[in-house]
Amino acid sequence: MKKFNKLTVLLSLVLVLILSACTQGTSGEASDEIGKESTRTDLNIGIESSPTTLIPNTDPNFVKDLHLKSIFEPLIGRNPDGTMTPLLATEWENTDDLTWKFKLREGVKFHNGEILTPEAVKYSVDYIMDEKNKSGYRGHFAPIKEVRIIDELNFEIITSEPMPTLLVKLADNMLIMEPKHMEEVGDGAAEDPIGTGPYKFVEMVRDQSFKMEAFDDYWGGELAIKEVNFRVIPEFSSRLSAFLAGEIDLLNNLPVDSIAKVKESNLGTIESVSSARVIYLGLNDKEGSPFTDKRVRQAANYAINTDELLEFVLNGQGTKMTGPLSKVNDGYTETKEYKYDPEKAKELLKEAGYAPGELKITLETTNGRYPMDAQVAQAISTQLNEVGFNSTVQVNDYSTHVSRIAENEVGEMYVSSMGTQFDAIGSFNNLFIPGSTFLLHTPSKEIQQSIIDGSSIMDVEKRKAHFDKLQNWAADEAVMVPLWQQGDVYAINQNLEFHPRVDQRYILTDVKWKK
Repeated sequence: MKKFNKLTVLLSLVLVLILSACTQGTSGEASDEIGKESTRTDLNIGIESSPTTLIPNTDPNFVKDLHLKSIFEPLIGRNPDGTMTPLLATEWENTDDLTWKFKLREGVKFHNGEILTPEAVKYSVDYIMDEKNKSGYRGHFAPIKEVRIIDELNFEIITSEPMPTLLVKLADNMLIMEPKHMEEVGDGAAEDPIGTGPYKFVEMVRDQSFKMEAFDDYWGGELAIKEVNFRVIPEFSSRLSAFLAGEIDLLNNLPVDSIAKVKESNLGTIESVSSARVIYLGLNDKEGSPFTDKRVRQAANYAINTDELLEFVLNGQGTKMTGPLSKVNDGYTETKEYKYDPEKAKELLKEAGYAPGELKITLETTNGRYPMDAQVAQAISTQLNEVGFNSTVQVNDYSTHVSRIAENEVGEMYVSSMGTQFDAIGSFNNLFIPGSTFLLHTPSKEIQQSIIDGSSIMDVEKRKAHFDKLQNWAADEAVMVPLWQQGDVYAINQNLEFHPRVDQRYILTDVKWKK
């Protein structure tokens, strides 16, 4: 027994020495890792759909822009308060009513190593203006006559008529493309975007994911977030579940009835902002539609109790509108309000020749694109039916919904929106000039000409007065049912530094993880 004990002690001592030696060799590394909190460098964002295309300056689609505006950049940026700020262009000057002079930032690289020059600006403008490319932004830049290159950094944009909102259009609606790449790959650019932005495209699995990585040679310097993953989750409830499971770190359009769940989870924080996006009901006025009759359009306006929808469906997350522009739009003016009046709505339908329940219409909506959109549509349908409409709701996925609006295949009434427009000119061109992707109403030739004429008024006060009249025209003619300026509710990982903007953009260069 004693021999066994001595052997046991001897073996134990040898084992201790071996373990001590191993510990001494690795103890420094182990102690460095223990208690050291690693800062994440990836970011996962929940989104409702994939981009329609990866070629910029084509389809005016917000979801597409949300992805591509981190890969491509405009000449001019926009601060959260709406003021312009240098981006790819560092200087600009309006030398006369028809001439704007710009200077590019020096040494900016595209993701393929090419250097940014005025030729890229000219190519991007020409691409939009070329009819064969069918750019939805063409109308925004119609007054541009040419881009005149001065030298390797300087150029001029010449317009055929005064264009007071050129800077706004360059900031919001034009991304600079790399000419050599575009010419080499042709249609392949739809799957291989090359820009100057902070992030390079990695891959997209349509309707599932979109991945980007930090561009090492980005002119703005090193980025805190090295990898960005957009996860496509169409429905609100599924996006929320993914957030609460830690699968995504950020999502917008959080359902208002889910705010408490996020707060109670201790996983995230809630931030809200009144965005520039306006939500409205489009009234399809194509031939044969009942909404060609002004009385039916007015009836729809009187039938809808917007205050009730805001209070009980949206929990107060929104600002009521009476006209086509939001209160953050520089051109906004107060217009006639169609206060909730079901008896007036019934009277107007009777005058238009419709017995109660006789006028059948389809109300089309998305489910997950806008806050509580499907629920809002169902509530609106109920209100319409109470005054004598016979409405049913059709729910579309977002891509289908946009396509149906663009091709004018949408039903008699539909939920839609207009976002990131801060000027009356852009708003009216989008909504009322034929050729726009989101054409809402085709006005008379006189009204169309008035919109065109107003677009070249350089004097700020005169331009404001001109579009004030047009806003009152839109209200008087009941060309839409204005609902609200959207209240954006974001769920944000509690360890993420992110602050929402009025224009709904994700400026990923400003995002980082807390240490």
